[in-house]
Amino acid sequence: MKSGLFKTDLEVVNIGLEMFRNDLVKQGTKVNQVKFLPPADGDEEVLKALDYLDSDPIRRKIEAANKEAVERIINSRPVLVGYDKAINVIPGMKKNMIIHAGPPIAWENMCGAMKGAVTGAIVFEGLAGDIEEAEKVAASGEIEFSPCHEHSTVGSMAGVTSASMYVHIVENKTYGNVSYTNLSEQLSKILRMGANDQSVIDRLIWMRDVFGPMLKEAMEIAGEIDLRLLLSQALHMGDECHNRNVAGTTI
Repeated sequence: MKSGLFKTDLEVVNIGLEMFRNDLVKQGTKVNQVKFLPPADGDEEVLKALDYLDSDPIRRKIEAANKEAVERIINSRPVLVGYDKAINVIPGMKKNMIIHAGPPIAWENMCGAMKGAVTGAIVFEGLAGDIEEAEKVAASGEIEFSPCHEHSTVGSMAGVTSASMYVHIVENKTYGNVSYTNLSEQLSKILRMGANDQSVIDRLIWMRDVFGPMLKEAMEIAGEIDLRLLLSQALHMGDECHNRNVAGTTI
């Protein structure tokens, strides 16, 4: 039987150790490396847990839960109903509490941006005179840290929200749940990215003393705003309703 196999250039798919690929490359052979790792890195306990999650009864529960979650997103009608200070409306909020993005975390384990936001919030709240003192206060145990999602709140980036900050109050008219999020500092130096110099503190004070009360009173006069309707119109006008939000702001 005649074959042209040994007369053509080899094209190899290497599954496994990359050293095999390297040897072939040195010989001028074309190699496609497949990055392969055993499931769960070979951890038997994790593998058992994955097998459990992939079992028929559990898979059906997960599929049903995912279906319900998507249906709730589709059927929800979020409406902006007002503004107020976090301490007045966020469930479980305390004067010495700072809520943040992500899961529960201790001060010493926070990333630099989150630490910067936390210390800025501590100075803003008058719990420390400067950032250096705020770091000591944060590490002292006097401040209670808690994830935003445990308080029906969403926080962008570092997510840091403290008692005196004004927040949006959004009610889901379909299901009756209420959620909160703090005011955007826009695109200058901002606390949510970890900035905490005096210009940041001054802007937060202005938002607390001037801007927040103005928004609160305006909503009391104007009434509720249907956010889904607003977002739909903004999307049709070219916004992506995240960083590009000129249309939504204008509306």
